[in-house]
Amino acid sequence: MQHEALFPPLKMGALEAKNRIFMAPLTRGRAAKPMFVPNAMMGTYYKQRAGAGMILTEATGISTEGLGWPSAPGIWSDEQTEAWKPIVEGVHEAGGLIALQLWHMGRIVSLAESAPSQPAKRRLRAKRIRLRAGRTTRPRAR
Repeated sequence: MQHEALFPPLKMGALEAKNRIFMAPLTRGRAAKPMFVPNAMMGTYYKQRAGAGMILTEATGISTEGLGWPSAPGIWSDEQTEAWKPIVEGVHEAGGLIALQLWHMGRIVSLAESAPSQPAKRRLRAKRIRLRAGRTTRPRAR
């Protein structure tokens, strides 16, 4: 089996990845102290993986209303933005590229966050929808 196609550089507009191996985003849940702020442990984790052509970070919240679970990093505050900088610089110093995956859990979490002490008044109900490949069931916000 030949793997040579994985190792040549890849030009992507103004960026050039040193190889064609991209690290998929993985949920780490390590932004815990203080909550939602990237930290040195995350910097070590990403720097160790700088050999990939491009790292796509874990889901990074754009607002408190859009978070899906605790300990996910955010990017909505100055403190969080400043905390990401040494992580990005560390990956760059190790010769890697890194892209932040912006994240919002969508309407359902917004409903739940609007009244965290009470369950959301809206419920999901399954509804049949037709797709090109056939029929499937999907929850629909009501």
